[in-house]
Order: sequence, then C-alpha cells, then structure tokens
Amino acid sequence: MKLGEALPANCGISVYGASSAPRICPTGFYGALNAATFQESYTCTACPVGKTSDAGASSVSDCVDDQMFYIASGIIYTRTVSGSTYTSPSWSADGLTQISIGAGRGRYLWSVGGPVVWCAHRIGSNVDWYEVGGLAAVQVEVSNGQVFALGPPDVNGFSNIYYRTASCTVGDSWHQITGAASQLSVSHQHVWVANPGYSVFLFDRTTADLANVVWTYVSDTTALFLDVGSEIWIYDTAGVLKRKAADNSGSWVTVSQPSGCTPREVSVGSTYVWLVCTNNIMYNWPRTTSGPWAQIVTGVTHGIDADHGITCKPGTWSATGTEPCTPCAAGKYSSNANYGQTSISLCLSCSSGKYSALTGVTTATACTNCATGKYSGSGAGGCTSCSVGRYANSAGLGSCACCNGSSYTGSSGSSTCSICYAPLHVTQAGGCGISCHP
Repeated sequence: MKLGEALPANCGISVYGASSAPRICPTGFYGALNAATFQESYTCTACPVGKTSDAGASSVSDCVDDQMFYIASGIIYTRTVSGSTYTSPSWSADGLTQISIGAGRGRYLWSVGGPVVWCAHRIGSNVDWYEVGGLAAVQVEVSNGQVFALGPPDVNGFSNIYYRTASCTVGDSWHQITGAASQLSVSHQHVWVANPGYSVFLFDRTTADLANVVWTYVSDTTALFLDVGSEIWIYDTAGVLKRKAADNSGSWVTVSQPSGCTPREVSVGSTYVWLVCTNNIMYNWPRTTSGPWAQIVTGVTHGIDADHGITCKPGTWSATGTEPCTPCAAGKYSSNANYGQTSISLCLSCSSGKYSALTGVTTATACTNCATGKYSGSGAGGCTSCSVGRYANSAGLGSCACCNGSSYTGSSGSSTCSICYAPLHVTQAGGCGISCHP
C-alpha cells in the first residue's frame, strides 16, 4: 500500500492479542514467550534508552535504535537517536508539512498534508502511509494511545480541537473537545495549547473529562511555538527560549540559543531537544548535560519530531523525566503525583513515627504509623522496637520513653513499663529501668 490508499478496516495488531493468540510484550519492550500455554511467564523489560522494539520482541537484540524525523525538500528523513548520520527512507513528503511521533515508543507515525491526516507504522524499513478520513487538520499530535488534532482555522486563527485513538484503523471517529487554539502539543499527562494571541493553556488529560475540558491559563508566559515531552519548551514573544516542568510546576529556565539562530520549531525528545531555526539549520541539545547546542543538518524545511520517551510514572524520577526512572525509596513518597518528574527532591521523607516499606509511592498517606512498642525517625522504611528499659505507649511515636523511678521493662518492644514493688528494687542502664530484683 502506498500514500493515498485507504487502510483496510480490519488491518491492525492487538498489543496483547485476543484470548486465543499468544500474549506478547508491547512496543518498546521485550520478553520470552511460553508457547505451550500462550501466557506471560515473565516480566517484559523496557528496551535500553534510545532503543525501541515492535510488539512481540523476545530479546534485547530485537530493540533497534529509536528515531527522530524531519522533512527537507519534499523528502522525509530519519535519524537514529544514538547515531550520527541521517538517512532518507525514500518517502516522498508529497505535501506533508508536519510529523508527530509521540511519547512512550508509540508504534504509529502521524502527519498532516494538504490538509489530509495520514498515519504510518513507524518501525521497520517498509513504511506505508494511509489516509485517515473524517477530519481536515492543520496539526496532529500523538501520545499514549491518543491523537489530538487542530481542525482548519477560522478567520481569527482559532482551530477546533479533536481527538481519537492512535492506531491507523480507518473508521475510528474523531471527537471534539472544549476549546480552540492555534498550536497544540501533547505529553503523557498534559495537553498544552497556544492561541492566536500567544496565550498559553493546559489541562491534565489523565484526569480530565474530555467531553467537558476545563483549561488552566498559564499566566507567566506567551508562546510563538511550544512542544511538551517530560518538559515544556516555549519560544515566547520576547524572543526567549525557555523550559520548565511539563506539569507547569517550578519556574521557567532560560535556554541560550545557538549563535545566529532565530528559532522556528522545537521538539523535546527523551535524549535530546531538537531545534530548527528560520535559516533551516537544525541543532540538538543533550538533555542529560543541559547542552551545549550542536549543529546537525541544514535544509530542514518542515516538521521535526523526536520520540518523547517513556515518561516516568508518579513516584519515580530521572534527570530527563523519562525512562530509566528511579522510584522514590522506601520511607519516601512523591510530593507531586505527576508524570515526568526530574528531581529526587520531589521524594519527601515520611515524618518521624511513620514508615513506608514500599518504593515509588505517590502520597504521604502511604506512610503508616509505627505500632506501640516501636518508633522511627523521618524517612524510615520500617520501625524499630524500643530497647530494653524503654517503651512507646501509643502508635506513631518518633522515640521511646524511658522507664524511670520504680518502673522497668525487661524486654524490647514494650508499650508499657511494669512497677517494681519494695522490697525489690530496679536496676537501671542508661538511666532506664531494665529489671526488678531483690
């Protein structure tokens, strides 16, 4: 099938298969298959950073270099994220003006041209484009199983916003959501838009009712263009390129621009940020080292996009906000139940007298009171029994009290002290009663 042909309605692949089919690892993961039972008897393992796989991959050797895409002089080019050379997959852009790969090692590539919406399988050398009907669009953005699109603009430059499933299946319906915009970008958790007046808004797509979206106005910025992955990058009306957390927390950080570059488009990948200037030169910026910019290629005329990576789940973090992610340790909890966290400082300690044996928890309510007879300091993964001569008479204590005077306890983990009656007397250790004897 070639560009312009319709995709058969029954064409597609189920990630985990029907009940009669083998259960397989999804895109971007690999694992062994128990062919006798057609059941998973393993844990699917994520491909290494900068790699991806097709659904059903069985070993790490099936993970191939991930890609970014751009259009130059009517040809769609691709570059592996871990490589240094560009190759042309010999795809004619044929009027395509914008490309979206999305986040989470999505298996589909979406594009717009003329203003028809197109979809292609993004892994493998034999890539065919299919026309997806039902909507004329000027921009599409794919992420985490959904595609969002902007319809044709009205006389004031506002476009209605639509969404549908991310597969290339013909016949899936587009659904309109509340709001209108002139630019759109989608991450695992948030949808960001800008309007013709360059005002910026967002909503949380993991909690929002898409039939009745309530937008949040981002009052501290404007945007000529924007892109969101595990961070949001914006080029504002003052000519400043800047970035911040994708959930809009924290402050904007200004990013210096390449010398002689007036930014035109940006794409936030999992490993690099990609920037195209008005002179059609493309640069990349390594995220783990926060730069510097490196010139990559010239002649980039349209649409760039890089894989946003698998975003860190709430309760985990990494320097880039994408896998591999580190869970908050036992005794800690995430202070922000959002995706794509980039700092260990968001993992806060359970207060003294509480503990959490779990890792990767997302709320302080996971911190449980220590039982009577036990205590803990802050950030504890478990509770410690009171030593001999000490006690904790209620739950949730950060320290044990001393049995003093005529009281004692001869065992650890005590919740009360016993009284030593005359003529017996108390033996103390460290000022605490530990025994009662003649």
